Amino acid sequence: MPFFKFATWNVRCFRDKAKQREILSFAQTEDIDILFVQEANFRSPLDVVTFRRDFHVDAFFSLTNSRACGVGVIFVSGRFRQKSFCTFAAGGSMLMLDVYIDGKKVRFVNLYAPVTRSNTNAFYKELHELLLEPLPHVLPGDFNCVVDSQRDVRGPGRGGSTYQAKELVKTLRHLNLTDTWVHLHGDHFAPTRTSKTTASRIDRTYLPDYLLPAVVSCEVLALPNDLVGKSDHLPLATTVRGSPGPRNCNISWRLDPTLLQDEECVQRVRDRILESLGNAPQITPHAWDSLKESWKRLLQEEGRARKRRLSAQMDEILRRMRIIGGGRDAHLLHKRLPRLSRDNLHPTAAAPNTETHKGAGPTRRLHEH
Repeated sequence: MPFFKFATWNVRCFRDKAKQREILSFAQTEDIDILFVQEANFRSPLDVVTFRRDFHVDAFFSLTNSRACGVGVIFVSGRFRQKSFCTFAAGGSMLMLDVYIDGKKVRFVNLYAPVTRSNTNAFYKELHELLLEPLPHVLPGDFNCVVDSQRDVRGPGRGGSTYQAKELVKTLRHLNLTDTWVHLHGDHFAPTRTSKTTASRIDRTYLPDYLLPAVVSCEVLALPNDLVGKSDHLPLATTVRGSPGPRNCNISWRLDPTLLQDEECVQRVRDRILESLGNAPQITPHAWDSLKESWKRLLQEEGRARKRRLSAQMDEILRRMRIIGGGRDAHLLHKRLPRLSRDNLHPTAAAPNTETHKGAGPTRRLHEH
């Protein structure tokens, strides 16, 4: 069974060449496929090009002039690079990466939330507005807040207010996202950031419901000696079952346009689609995908039913012609049936101002003046 392992880590500056080498070597040792980093602090496109060239990996980084800012993504193994797509938002504090897992497109949103508490709710409100596309979303990053201070904080601040996470909670509820660590470990505490006085779990990963059954592990990684002390955060790694890349069965499906020219089919399809929308629960990415699959099956069934109906009509015409003609000229009808079937299966609009005369093709009407 193939696995996909990704990690999020606030590396606290990623411009030092030796530190880059040590972090990349550590990620390779841990068999990480994709590493999401925060506080990368890359300043120019040259920084990105140099990193890719020196370490022979694909990577994307937001650019910043601030001292502690910027996010990035590194394709450590390259397995999930195929057809991936990356964009940035929130002034370089968000990175959106589309990745295919088991043929399904999933959007990863790497976050570095503001340290200033008064700015966090505005940041998460902007995040909420950016996640409206009906795709499953995964949120890894440094959230710089907790949603349960009793569970996720040790030292000063434990049990305190979580008002700065108010907008984040709204987003998590709207998208039905679950804290992966809590899903697997419950209330067990493992800090991702420590200082002299406090320890907290501000680095987290949130997964959509459909991925939860595929989760294998979520762990806070211990650092080797050469990386200890180079960041006050620890990497959080998540492993899920899944293969890279789109599947061949994801080839686009095209609607038979003749269905839209058949009033009977249009009415039946419209009624069933409206019924499915009325019975649908809240439209989540998973519910939206289910609806699209049901509509695809509906249209395929309707197309097959229409062809059966037209074939039955052709058979009935042939049967009646045989009765009326006593079998005479039936062979002529056999020759015309393919044309009749083609005209019924692929109707075309008649040209305006034309009429058909027996024994002749379409001729234009003669207008009286």
